[in-house]
Amino acid sequence: MIVLCTHVSPSDEGGVASSARFFVSSLSQHHSFIWVKVPTHEANPYMVYLGLDHDVCRTFNDERLLIDYLKKRKIANIIVHFVTFSVDFGLNLKRAIPSSKLILNFRGNDATLNVFREENCLEIYINKSDLLVYVSDHLKRLVETRYESAVGKGIVVNNSPKSDGEIITLERKDRLSRIPVLQYGAIGFWKWKKGLSVLLEYLRNNPQFAKSFRLYGEIDARDPNLLALYEAVVQECGMSPIKAIAPKDVPRILGGIDVLVIPSLAEGVPNVLLEGYTNGCFIVASNIPGIQEIVEKAGHGITFQPGEAFALESAINELERDREAIGRYLSDIPRIKDLLNVNPWNEINQALA
Repeated sequence: MIVLCTHVSPSDEGGVASSARFFVSSLSQHHSFIWVKVPTHEANPYMVYLGLDHDVCRTFNDERLLIDYLKKRKIANIIVHFVTFSVDFGLNLKRAIPSSKLILNFRGNDATLNVFREENCLEIYINKSDLLVYVSDHLKRLVETRYESAVGKGIVVNNSPKSDGEIITLERKDRLSRIPVLQYGAIGFWKWKKGLSVLLEYLRNNPQFAKSFRLYGEIDARDPNLLALYEAVVQECGMSPIKAIAPKDVPRILGGIDVLVIPSLAEGVPNVLLEGYTNGCFIVASNIPGIQEIVEKAGHGITFQPGEAFALESAINELERDREAIGRYLSDIPRIKDLLNVNPWNEINQALA
């Protein structure tokens, strides 16, 4: 039996939840899972799920009662997934079940890692850059649905002898040869940590880009300052309002974006970054952990200092001066797709054996 300790539930959206679901689905054919959602606020309870079941099995307001419950389940392995909130609980559970193996999945800061190491309980530490990525099945599904036909060419992937990487390259190069102006865009649920204010400040300072820039998703209506800035940019610069989209629309939207901008201030491993690469979008993104490693691994893309509109401006100016960077990237897409489809679980499976 394996316990997965994280701060999200099986039904949550976002990169942390999707990577946890992939983790469980990848290993559940050989192991039974209990999913524990660790509260991010002391007033909230611990929530227990069986595997990927979206219905809560049990709730606990007292950590000690939860640990007693888990001790009776013959726990062999403890996975602390994305350590921000779940590290203390994972350590306490390991202390209560010393015979179990503990795996830390994703990056913790040095202080967190030292706590695990000092107690001599860390079996495996999976760094984010080694996990490049957790979504091979997810990417496979994207490829199956994304390229039913290439733009303006009617190339059907399933009937084409070319690889999907080659099809992306053909499609993109044909598009860029016909369209002299790059299409920039960004997708997200735009709350503070996604860096929308940075992007809006950039567009306000560069109104020539604002009219053609495309924003998709949903803005956090609880942030009055962000809303006011957004409305000002729409009115002053002529930017189109943010367009709400369903998840199924993301492949189509990315197909029309040449440069995907990701201005996040904090992330796990953002799905939109991986989807952008698999769809042939050139990446301009903040150089935070979870993004920087993947851009470096892919070998293409421009990163900038998070939270600084002038740094984003410098990154876009750099790309505009060197449009050939996009051509070099497009020619390398087959290799990048192979890189992103690596399955990282062999080491983990061996540890859980």
